Amino acid sequence: MEILFLVESLALNSSSSYFRVAKPYACPFKSTMDDIQVTSNTSATPTEIRAQLDEAENASLPFQQRELHLRRAEQMILGSGPGSSLLDNFFDEVLRFMDYGHQDPRFQLFVVSFIEKACRQDCEMLEKAANTLRTTFDSPHTAVSVRKKIICTLAQIYPFIFSWAASHKNDMSAQSTWTVMEVLKNRILQCTDSENQGVCTMALRFLQTVILSQSAQTSLSEPPRNKALVMSLDKLSRDHRFISYRKLDTEAGHDFNNLTSRMSSAHIPSLNLLTCIGCVAEIARQRPEYMQKVISALEQLQFNLPPTLSTSQVKSVRKEMKMHLLRILKHPASAQFHQVLTTLLTDVGASPNEISRALPNGSGSKRPMTRPSSSGNIPQSSGFESSAKRVKPAPMDDDDYGDEMPSSSTTVSTEGSNAKAIDITARFIYERLSSKVVTNLVLIGLVTLPDEMPPAFASSYTPISAAGTEGQKHHLARIMATQFTSAKVGPGFEELKKEQKEQFFARQQARDSGAVIPPTPQHIAATMTPQVDVTATKTAPKFAVPQSTMQKSTPKSKILFNLITTVQDLSDEEAKKLMKQAFDRIMSNERRAIQGGEGIAHQMILVRIVTRLASPTIQEFEKMLRDFILADQRARTEIALLWIAELYAQYKGYSLVFDAAQDHGKFTQEELLTRYDIVVTDILSALYEGGHHKELLFHKILLEAPLVTEAMLKWLRIACIDEVFGSFGMTTLRELIMTRSRQRDELLRLLFSFSYSQNQELRLQSIETAKELYMIKYIRDDVTRFAAEMANLCSEPSTPLAIVQSYFGDEYAEKLQAEGRTEPWTEPLIKSAWCLFLALMPLEHSLITTLAEVYAKAANSVKKVVLKSVETASKSIGMTSPELLDMIENCPVGTESLVARIVNLLTERSDPTPEIVSRMMDLYTKRKTDVRSLIPVITRLSKDELFELLPKFVLSPSVQRSMPVVFSKYLTAKNVDTDEVVVPPLELLMKIHRLETTSEKERRLLASNINVLLQSKLVTKENIANAIEALLDDKPLKRILFDSILAVYKNPTMSNLRGFLANVVSRIVSAKLWSDTSECDWHFFVGFARTVSNAACAAVLTGFTAEELNEYLNCDSRDTLILELRDYHHNLSRNQKRFVHEGVLECIQSEAERIEKNGGENVS
Repeated sequence: MEILFLVESLALNSSSSYFRVAKPYACPFKSTMDDIQVTSNTSATPTEIRAQLDEAENASLPFQQRELHLRRAEQMILGSGPGSSLLDNFFDEVLRFMDYGHQDPRFQLFVVSFIEKACRQDCEMLEKAANTLRTTFDSPHTAVSVRKKIICTLAQIYPFIFSWAASHKNDMSAQSTWTVMEVLKNRILQCTDSENQGVCTMALRFLQTVILSQSAQTSLSEPPRNKALVMSLDKLSRDHRFISYRKLDTEAGHDFNNLTSRMSSAHIPSLNLLTCIGCVAEIARQRPEYMQKVISALEQLQFNLPPTLSTSQVKSVRKEMKMHLLRILKHPASAQFHQVLTTLLTDVGASPNEISRALPNGSGSKRPMTRPSSSGNIPQSSGFESSAKRVKPAPMDDDDYGDEMPSSSTTVSTEGSNAKAIDITARFIYERLSSKVVTNLVLIGLVTLPDEMPPAFASSYTPISAAGTEGQKHHLARIMATQFTSAKVGPGFEELKKEQKEQFFARQQARDSGAVIPPTPQHIAATMTPQVDVTATKTAPKFAVPQSTMQKSTPKSKILFNLITTVQDLSDEEAKKLMKQAFDRIMSNERRAIQGGEGIAHQMILVRIVTRLASPTIQEFEKMLRDFILADQRARTEIALLWIAELYAQYKGYSLVFDAAQDHGKFTQEELLTRYDIVVTDILSALYEGGHHKELLFHKILLEAPLVTEAMLKWLRIACIDEVFGSFGMTTLRELIMTRSRQRDELLRLLFSFSYSQNQELRLQSIETAKELYMIKYIRDDVTRFAAEMANLCSEPSTPLAIVQSYFGDEYAEKLQAEGRTEPWTEPLIKSAWCLFLALMPLEHSLITTLAEVYAKAANSVKKVVLKSVETASKSIGMTSPELLDMIENCPVGTESLVARIVNLLTERSDPTPEIVSRMMDLYTKRKTDVRSLIPVITRLSKDELFELLPKFVLSPSVQRSMPVVFSKYLTAKNVDTDEVVVPPLELLMKIHRLETTSEKERRLLASNINVLLQSKLVTKENIANAIEALLDDKPLKRILFDSILAVYKNPTMSNLRGFLANVVSRIVSAKLWSDTSECDWHFFVGFARTVSNAACAAVLTGFTAEELNEYLNCDSRDTLILELRDYHHNLSRNQKRFVHEGVLECIQSEAERIEKNGGENVS
């Protein structure tokens, strides 16, 4: 007996490793925002609800206040009752708060909770919320708590939606809502493989709800603890219009098998394992038909615990199993499994007292099951009854979805085959489990045992109370048989392989004879069973396989018809029609393929049909597939991309295609490229013509297509120039430039062509996109190079065709080309040609060199526009740019005016830098450029340089318009070190008066410029007086001084200087400063004195002799001069009158009397 006890202990603990077990995660079906009691609020108005929602959207409020407003809005909406329209009106408004999840995930938790309550009030709301739930669930930024809340919410409303849809079988809205629920259900079931254990646990709980809802309830079913989960399959009528009874039942079986197979996985985490145990135990109590499978799964789990569990986790698992097994033992339907349950409970550490308390009263009577399972592996009380003797369910008559989900049948069949193999192997072991064999096994096992008992074994060891009894021997044989079958050895496994092989050959023989054999679950299971190597079979230990008690019969197949003799040839039209119908049927089964998890396979089938064979019929298929994609382009984007990728793979030789029109069946590479181009452009043209170029598919094709052809670029160009949605196309073009390095030149050329457009918005978009691309390091050189190429177009004598085409359109360009004419440069064309280049120049300063090179070769009309347009770009570059300094120093011949313009713009509000000054002076010295180019740098020149340049400014006719600016800069120029004025006004006046002139023209220019200088606000009257007084000392006097005195005399703003001017004239007369040898002789002075008669009166009276007076008066204005002299003499003081010559006074008085006698007739 002790030997049997030791063997069983080794078998129970041979596959257990030891990790710590966490407690099962409880599904948080309620969040902090769910504790809202929806009360009737019939007085709520849409305005009040709108106000609450607006307050909740206020981001400046804390979350607690925003939550309070949301709760009030929820009470108003849901409290209005099922018949109110408030829920339908404000449902989308509440869903918008799902987008506030980036601020706080609790917003999303509230919205999910609201969706649950809304669906309970109106199930049709689920259809509106489906997209929001799916998008939020799939978003990588969604918090884990929100995902778990979504799963729990769907678990809560799934039975409710199922019940509502089952009772509204003729309601179209119920059908659409049920379709949405199925899509969400399939999405949640995919999360059972999630890496996050919390999400996986929630998905398993949801799976439990689905299984309970999609299986029938019996009289022995335990009522659910949650009264809301009361829906079961028996409440669904078998003639339901859009819900298939058979399909849901099959799905439930398939989901249950997945749950049990997941529980037996060797790498399942402890948290998910505990959840699986709880789920299957709950299913067994509420659906007794699964009890046999559940007990079998728990039994296999006890025999083969996952090796990744720690010691504490193993204890937790066994504790969980013990709790659920005791609850199952209390169930009335478990009477026939009491022996197995008692053994299992003993293995997991239950005491006999606990087992006896859990046994129901009258447990000796075994109540029959309402729907016994056919694939259980739990033996009856007799120990090892054959699997063939177990009761099997009768097949259903529902023909709906008869061709769907073969995998479910496969799983069930495989499990049944494994159970039969375990039965055979267990019987084989039991018959040979003698004391001698057990002793030998123990002796062999002692060799591998450690010297000390491992702590893990000691912690998981459970004493066996009934060791050595027949029941315990049966139990031990079954433990060993389960492990042998898992290792794919033993007589049961050999028998299973033999039967599958016989069935396979029988089916093959039936097919060879012409019989039609539909696939059966047994056949599918046979194809899925792993094949064992022949050599391995030969070397494996032989078992004496017991003879089956069932009488073997040769499989008989019924020959329905002979394919070869029955079929008839179809006409071409009939064949094409059938092919179209078949293709159309494949397309129409898209939803079923997606629901079955074969959506990708469905897409690949469609694509391969239209691509692998080229024929006229296939061309029609291409049109059908294109229309199929456009009918729901958002959902079928992947089909279009897969189609394009397959055509490109054929073009590159990575895939095959057969051309039915060619004898050799092959395409040339050019033909394959043309085929690719036609298909893609047909899709793009159909999208654009249908107004869908704003949708995702149009741009995704361009972005993800392996090759962008010239025809595709034409459609992209058309999309970019669209007046409404052109920005979408521009964004796509930008992404293509960033990602398509091999086609970047072609794409940049397209982008730059938009800058020539008359459309101002399109031009600005092109410029902004080019500037954004320039900021990307790996594209910068390409953008710069294309900008330079673009500028070189402006050196052409006439407008290039590329610019004409973008500015006027393709039709006008084609017309010009056909007529052999060219378009002359106009100012709008020149501005459009330069706008992008000048926008990039502040970012890339090296382009200023290109600007200078093109400017030197361009026509005058182009130069004028460039000089006007360069202001913004030049000021953005600044005077410190090395590229600008280099361009000034090495500017091409003919670019001097551009350099002067740029420097002038840069120095409008600031002084030039020393580098700019030195380079401009060098340029002037070497090139003998126009002196006007030095005007911007005058303020930073030395005094010597300024005086050296002064004659060139003053005596040059071309500079006359700029002389006010020149004088202003001369007078404001300051020394950098001392901050003192370089040229004071007095010094400038004296210097300019002393300039030498060689012609009358130069003298007039000098006089005109001196007059400009005298009118400058920077020159004071004191400066003028001091300058004139100092110039009187020059020998001989220059005529230009008299011109300056005359200018001051005639200037009304300087009338207070007339006394000074009178003294100046008197000084000239008294000193006789004129000379016959100079340009200022006596006759010149007499004419000057007549002009300034008022200022010369004192000098004439006191300094002239009678002869000189007669010569002075010998002019047309004689009488006027005499009267002025007489009046001036009357105003003289007695002392001043003493200096007047008597002859002069007599002449004046006699002439004055004569004039008065004549009545002033001669006074002019």
